[in-house]
Amino acid sequence: MSNIHNPSAFCPTEERLAWPFLFFAVAGVLLFAFLTPPFQVPDEDAHFLRAEEVSRGQLVGERRYIADASRFMTGGDVDSNAMFVVARFAVLKDAPSKRLSEDALVDASGIQWGGQTTFHKNPASYYPPHLYLPGAFAIMVGKSLGLSIVDTLLLVRVTNGLLATLLAFVALRLAVVGSPLLFFVLLMPMSLFQMTSASQDSLLIGISALTVALLSRIWVGTATFSFPTRGQVICLAALIVAASTAKPTHIPLILFLLAPLKGAQSHKGLRWMCCVLALLVVAGWQLWSMKYLSSFAALTWRPTIDPSRQLADVLAHPSGFLGAIWHAVTWKAWESPGYIEYWQEFIGVLHWLWRRGSGGAFFPAYFYGIAVVYMMVATLACALSQTRVTNSQRLLVATVIGGGIILTFLSMYLVFTDFRGYAVQGVQGRYLIPFSMLLGLLVAGTIHPIRARKRSYWSFPNHKKWMWYLLLTWPVIVLPFSARTLVFRYYV
Repeated sequence: MSNIHNPSAFCPTEERLAWPFLFFAVAGVLLFAFLTPPFQVPDEDAHFLRAEEVSRGQLVGERRYIADASRFMTGGDVDSNAMFVVARFAVLKDAPSKRLSEDALVDASGIQWGGQTTFHKNPASYYPPHLYLPGAFAIMVGKSLGLSIVDTLLLVRVTNGLLATLLAFVALRLAVVGSPLLFFVLLMPMSLFQMTSASQDSLLIGISALTVALLSRIWVGTATFSFPTRGQVICLAALIVAASTAKPTHIPLILFLLAPLKGAQSHKGLRWMCCVLALLVVAGWQLWSMKYLSSFAALTWRPTIDPSRQLADVLAHPSGFLGAIWHAVTWKAWESPGYIEYWQEFIGVLHWLWRRGSGGAFFPAYFYGIAVVYMMVATLACALSQTRVTNSQRLLVATVIGGGIILTFLSMYLVFTDFRGYAVQGVQGRYLIPFSMLLGLLVAGTIHPIRARKRSYWSFPNHKKWMWYLLLTWPVIVLPFSARTLVFRYYV
């Protein structure tokens, strides 16, 4: 079947989820921004200090020899008071039984930005600056207004959260297929938790959603444009470069620029040129940063791990790496098998994920079961879409999802796992959020042939209405449960 869109089959309800999303997402951003204690989103302290570096004009990190670690490490010059405030809240992430006291919050909230700087060892300094620019701007505004460091963090959270929400809203307005899954994923507690933080993952989630929406528009078309435009191709390439430079695990997204398109205006030459430029930019940044910012070994979380040796072993014996992935998924290292932990971390665990096990900000077990039902409904709604992608495009989506997941496990196997470790360490379910948004394209229109032969219950007006209303109840459940979880974890 051709990928050129049939205007008569255009489904206007695909964009109807955008406005409800905007309402619930803004409410979620405000809830998480004010209710989550400072620096309790995973890696938020490192990302906040990276944004502080960028606000000082230090767009790239600096590599220095650290005597205590006996090796070169990446970091940057940051405000000394900011490091002190970060350390004040470290006890909450290190001890799940600890609660945020009012006195501690009041004392920390009174600490202002100082004038002295010190070099801080920060793995986040390895990342490029583009996704930290909004946070850096918020920090500059906070300093100019005389806000405390804690209040500046709140400003950064709201800025990143609202900008990520805006990107996701535009994505839902543009999406031709897959919007039910986008709606579900973007309003998961873990998505809102990360969107409302100082982390670059905030904007990365919005960029990923916009990439999926624009890809669906290029592949399927709209009632207005039957062929992709040059602007759409260039915007898609820019989004892919922004995501891939920030997270190398997103490099498989570049394959979308080579997706087969039929028609006279497929812009094959432009797409190939964008693909080459994207590869040059992404590979250039990674090679330059590995040479001047951080050696391969410096990315490890302890000196005993040797990524170069691990990589050589993977190339020589790939079966060992695949076995480590299998063990990571099935191994019961803590209280549950790996796949259960990944699912919980994918849906929502509102604390630092390196402290697994009991005592953290977990939702009730039945909440994760409810999430399974909603994800199945969202997937079915996408599968029953009146628009489709070609089988070759579907295969490409599956390749990108699989490649992204493999690269995620490989990166953690190299820098977080002992040599020939039994299971891959360090992988967290939240890493899979951007790739899960592609599932809507993967299943789009797969039940369409059945509906064509038997037009009964599965006809569009019947199934779409109740699924649409059911999906609207997902954030109604998420927000109260999230508030309850945060309150009982950090305050009660």
